[in-house]
Amino acid sequence: MESHKEFLQREIERFTEQIQYLIPSQKEIPKLNGIDIYGTTQYLNEVAGGDHIIFIDFNKRYDLEARIKDAKTKKIKEKLERNKTRAGILIADASGHGITDGLVVAQMHQAFLIGALYELEQYGEITSKLFEIINTRFYNSSSTSDFITMLYGEISESGVIRFLSAAHPLHWCFAVNIIN
Repeated sequence: MESHKEFLQREIERFTEQIQYLIPSQKEIPKLNGIDIYGTTQYLNEVAGGDHIIFIDFNKRYDLEARIKDAKTKKIKEKLERNKTRAGILIADASGHGITDGLVVAQMHQAFLIGALYELEQYGEITSKLFEIINTRFYNSSSTSDFITMLYGEISESGVIRFLSAAHPLHWCFAVNIIN
């Protein structure tokens, strides 16, 4: 019979294994003409924690061609077309670096990706409304000591960057090197 301690240890191992699927691989890093994109995160003591990065290659992740074909309006279609030459990066940081913070980040990861899909279908782009909804949902369903800051940015092949900071310190921003 498994002891309580052995059960908890096994659950921690299973959780850590699941979190590994949220860490982006090199093949998930978007490819844009003339722009190098790179980012990574390292967990404290190599255990799941509260730092996170998500890359959005709109073409690969959300099958833009199918979304453009099925777009409800001309305006949405035009916005979806623009996503062919841009990529998104979400940097998130939970208030701590423990396993519980890893859980909070995993929840945010899924909420963001599902919300991004919805936004693309409804608006043709990711809007600040998504971050308002995520913020409200996490605020209403988390303890007051748990929080996440987020920085979301999009860069286009033309070098234009748009970003939104959801309480994330701007000195943690990503660097962009545009190759001419």
